Amino acid sequence: MSQEELCSKSGIRRGTLDTFEFNEAYPSPITLIRIAKALNEPIEYFFDNYYKFVFIQSEILKKWRNKNKLSIRSAAKVLDINEKTLWQWENNICYMNRVTYEKVKHIILNE
Repeated sequence: MSQEELCSKSGIRRGTLDTFEFNEAYPSPITLIRIAKALNEPIEYFFDNYYKFVFIQSEILKKWRNKNKLSIRSAAKVLDINEKTLWQWENNICYMNRVTYEKVKHIILNE
């Protein structure tokens, strides 16, 4: 499939697609779903550790907080993020970005 066809089917701009292809940026989970549908591929085809995490981030974060007996406020301090942001991640209102994932994965995932 050409870039033009993929852009047309997925609703993604050509410049944006270029940034993905040259690893200058990464698609958000929602954009990744659109690309997978346009290419008729299962979403799991594109998964790396980051995407595996963000699609179940709510469960992972809640489990980590419960295991460590942390409130939203104290967990946010441990992760050095805003309380509201953590609440939104746990409620799947928004997704953790890749940069933040790389900074906190060792804390949350015990890596």
